Amino acid sequence: MATMKEIAKKVGVSTAAVSYAINNKPGVNEETKQKILNAVNELGYTPNSIARSLKTKRTDIIGIVVPNISSIYTSKFLEYLEHAAKQSGMYVLIGCTDGKIANEKKVIKSFIEKNIDGIILCPGNGYKEASYQFFKQEALESSVPFVVFGLNIGNDISSVSVDLKKAQYQLTKSVLKKQITDIVFFGGNKKYCYSQFKFLGYQQAMEQAGLSAQFYKSGNLYIFEEGYHAALEYLRTHKKPQCIMAVNDIVACGALKALRELQLSDIMVTGFDGIKVEGLTDDAMPTVVVPLEEMAQKVIDILNSRQLKICEVSPKIRCS
Repeated sequence: MATMKEIAKKVGVSTAAVSYAINNKPGVNEETKQKILNAVNELGYTPNSIARSLKTKRTDIIGIVVPNISSIYTSKFLEYLEHAAKQSGMYVLIGCTDGKIANEKKVIKSFIEKNIDGIILCPGNGYKEASYQFFKQEALESSVPFVVFGLNIGNDISSVSVDLKKAQYQLTKSVLKKQITDIVFFGGNKKYCYSQFKFLGYQQAMEQAGLSAQFYKSGNLYIFEEGYHAALEYLRTHKKPQCIMAVNDIVACGALKALRELQLSDIMVTGFDGIKVEGLTDDAMPTVVVPLEEMAQKVIDILNSRQLKICEVSPKIRCS
């Protein structure tokens, strides 16, 4: 592997000129710059990223803390995030926590020790405000910019989120306008934040319409199999509803499979997220379409600005 001095010797310029050319900075004319770049390719020179980071105080790496990467929703967000990060010349380091607060603390401390340029936290399903005082403290004490994705955990830390309660409320109101009033909500543990916020939105819309909210626990993993088995069990033990309102699109798709097997085509099923999965999700299914690509870009913009910003993004309610 060639060094910068060897590149300079071959072209007959100073090492400073080589540095200007490689980093696309002024100080060297176009003809000389091209000769330097040709020599770089010919000799196989690779910049020393560690040395550069010591000089610039940047690593061009951001870290994201996620409960897991098996979730289709999380995987899709990571795809958009990596694209947006690369557009800004950064790369993404992923830390999985299995949804445990203790693991989140370890990953965050590890990221800070690595001197990365920003940390994104996707809170686990068991989020409780008291559990995140550590995170807020680290954000205040550290020079590393922090952004929370998916939830607003306070006005003292940057976040990019959707108001889950409001979005579920709007979807429920749209369904009610179709004269569909017997609606059951399929969700996880009511103490878990994502299911809790969405259920509260559904409940508010139902109560405003003078109707009783109905909750059925479909499971805490929010996966296809849970929706499928929950729908089969619910229809075996309860009267047939007009609509099953699932906590997310994947659970909704599981419920739809059960309805097809039972040859029940007159029950509406709604989801939440708007994720497109070939052969699984249905573009016609009523849902809340979360703008993940836009949110990923906003996360990167906030990290680059290094300023405190609370960003609430408006989703699209699809209920034709």
